Amino acid sequence: MKELEFRDPKRAQKFSEIIQNSAPEENITIMHVCGTHESSICEYGIRSILPDNIDLVEGPGCPVCVTPTLHVDEALELSERKDVILATFGDMVKVPGSSEKLTGGRKNVQIVYSAADAVEMAKNESKEVVFFGIGFETTAATYAPVLLEEPKNFSFLGSVKRIPPAMNFLLNSEEVKIDAFLAPGHVSTIIGAKPYRPLSEKFEVPIVVAGFEPLDILSSVAKLLKMIGSDACTENDYERAVKEKGNEKALELMDQVFEVTDATWRGIGKIPDSGLEIKEDELNARKKYDLEAEEKRGGVPSGCICDEIILGKSKPEMCKLFREGKCNPQNPVGPCMVGSEGMCNVWYEYGGRPEIE
Repeated sequence: MKELEFRDPKRAQKFSEIIQNSAPEENITIMHVCGTHESSICEYGIRSILPDNIDLVEGPGCPVCVTPTLHVDEALELSERKDVILATFGDMVKVPGSSEKLTGGRKNVQIVYSAADAVEMAKNESKEVVFFGIGFETTAATYAPVLLEEPKNFSFLGSVKRIPPAMNFLLNSEEVKIDAFLAPGHVSTIIGAKPYRPLSEKFEVPIVVAGFEPLDILSSVAKLLKMIGSDACTENDYERAVKEKGNEKALELMDQVFEVTDATWRGIGKIPDSGLEIKEDELNARKKYDLEAEEKRGGVPSGCICDEIILGKSKPEMCKLFREGKCNPQNPVGPCMVGSEGMCNVWYEYGGRPEIE
C-alpha cells in the first residue's frame, strides 16, 4: 500500500532535519490555538523531534475550555425555569459554572449534536427550547443558516468567540511570550488567511496557517523557524483547504446573523471585539429572558491550573491533579479535561512530549 502523502516517513525526516538546522539558539515559543492541532502534535509525537529550545504550546484553542463561568451560570439559570428546555452539547454539561455544573439529573437539560437538532426538538415541544451554543468561527458558520430561518419556539444562548482578536490580545499581553503562531486550520477555512496579516505586520510575528496531518505541522513549524528574526509575515501552508478570503458565503451568512461584541474568555477575561452575539432580539435568549447572572470568581476547583494552561503558561504535567490521576476524562475537574480539544484531555490520551529512544 502506497504511503499516505502527508504521512511519508522520509519526508518527515527531511522536515525534521530542516527544523534542527534552522532553529535559533535562543528559546522559542510557538503557540497554536486549535485543539485538533494539539491532538495531531501529541498523536504523532511531534514535540519529541523538536529541539529542546523550541516550545510548542496550545493557547485558547478549545471552545469548551474558554467558555466563561458567566455563560454557564446563565445556562444554569435557564435550566431552572419550568417553561424552558435547555439543549446543549454533551461536553458543556460537565463544565463548571461559578458553583455547579449542568449535570446532576436536571430534567430540563437535553444533550443534542447541533443547533439544527435543537430546532427539531422545539417543533415537538410545548416548552421553548433554548440552545446553549459555543464555539469559534467554524461553529458559528453552522449556526448561521439555522438561525436565519427564524425558528419558532426557540432561542439561542451563545458563547461564540473570534480567534484573531484573541491572538491580538495575547501578543499585546506581557504575561505570555509568543515568538510565532500556528494559525488554526478549521477556523481559517471560514475566515481565510487574510485576518492574520495585520497581526504579523503589527507585532512582527510570523504566522503560518497549518493543516492537521503530521507533515502539515512539520512543514509549518519549519517555515515559522525560518521566518523568526527575519521575514515576519503570514503564510498559508494549508492552501488545499484555506483561501485568502476564506469561505465568503459562510462569512456573509454569519454577518447577517451575528454582530461583533466584546466577549469574556475563561482564564483570560474580557477581550474587545472577540465575540459574536445574535442580532435578532426574539432569538437572543439573553434579551428574551433578561438573564441576571453576573461574572463571578469560581468554576476552577482547588488545585486546577486550567486558567494557566489556556494562556500557554503551564502544561498539564505541571498540575498536581493531572499527575495524580484525580482529574481524568471520566471524572474531569476542570474544563481543559472536559473538552476533547482541551490540552489536558489530549495529553491524558496521548501524552505531551514522549521520550523516544
